[in-house]
Amino acid sequence: MLPLETGIQTVLTALYAAEDWVRRHQTLPVFLVEDLVQALGAQARPGGEAPSRERITTWLRWLEFLGLVHLGNRQTAPALTLTRTAARILFEVELPSPAAASSPCILQPNFDLLVPPLAGYRILWQLEQMAEFRRRDVLTEYHLSRRSVLSAMRRGWSRAEVLDFLEELTGGGLPGNVRYTLGEWCGHYGRIRLRRTVLVECAGADLAEELEHVPDVKSILGERIADRFFAVPETRARELIRLLRERGYEPSPAQPASPGRQSSESMNNEAV
Repeated sequence: MLPLETGIQTVLTALYAAEDWVRRHQTLPVFLVEDLVQALGAQARPGGEAPSRERITTWLRWLEFLGLVHLGNRQTAPALTLTRTAARILFEVELPSPAAASSPCILQPNFDLLVPPLAGYRILWQLEQMAEFRRRDVLTEYHLSRRSVLSAMRRGWSRAEVLDFLEELTGGGLPGNVRYTLGEWCGHYGRIRLRRTVLVECAGADLAEELEHVPDVKSILGERIADRFFAVPETRARELIRLLRERGYEPSPAQPASPGRQSSESMNNEAV
């Protein structure tokens, strides 16, 4: 496995290929992380181990910490771009600041967003995560909707990141009704969680109370949802069956087995 310093150097060497693009367009291109993974894998020596995506992501996060790349706001970034600092250090190219070269974006009360032509690729890339593209003319037009904003949150954006990004993008010109509605949309995200669980039923409340004091069993039982019932994560059901058997609490099938259907007893037998 490559050490951290060597890995960072390897990634930077791969990104040097962007020099011609930067000099020609005076902008910073967007790289797909998957393309970088494949490129570094192809460069691995015969018989050597290619760096994993997780390892490459770790190197990229160090480069982001150093201010050389930008990975956006997602927890698992699908793409990256160099920073203007990186262009200055690596290629000796001084790029114009998008903020200085263009006027702020305009977010209208009807949720239409107008983006000036000199907005950088990083801004357009981030907008693709949370807004619906409409058309590109002198200005690029996007539209914010509940569906597009929630899609961004599923990619890892938080409520604060959505609002702060749009506030910065518009130079503080976020309409009041848009801010309020965005807060409503984002506020409903993640309030309901669906979990696969196994229902553990005890013969009586006294037995349920007893199980809560059995070593090791208590940590698996999880939430007690009623006097006689516990909700146990599905992934730990077999471990619970094993521990109950070891402690002398033999589980019984919830219902008789029917032809062609696996009974609870058969699952118990598989657990040993």
